[in-house]
Amino acid sequence: MTVSTLRDVAVWLDAQVFASRHPRPYIVVGRIDPDVTSKSKRPEDQCLPLLAAAIDLVGNVGEWSGTVENSGWTIRLAFARGDDAARLCAFLKATPVPNGIDSDFMASFRLDRRLYNDLLEARELREQGRKAA
Repeated sequence: MTVSTLRDVAVWLDAQVFASRHPRPYIVVGRIDPDVTSKSKRPEDQCLPLLAAAIDLVGNVGEWSGTVENSGWTIRLAFARGDDAARLCAFLKATPVPNGIDSDFMASFRLDRRLYNDLLEARELREQGRKAA
């Protein structure tokens, strides 16, 4: 089982472990624009690590999981808590979509160059906060 802790409160879980614990999660799906790549030369600049930094920055406290799908063009985030999903959706300006049969809530967002730059900035703010603490 792979578990890592963000800020000692939000907990990332491997997708299989998460699914076994939370059969009806709150889902947020991102479509990555062609001009934004999830295959950056620097691992920390890939889309999923940047979204993890945003999850930390907005103050999420529950378990979550994230995967990159469709050859790197789709990101699927699953949250155990609805308030965690809602906080990230507000930050990403995600749009609610009809619920899937396997989730309690679903939203989508487009990860374009503007949002990618916002995520880079969010990561920098998170790092500055950690250095100040």
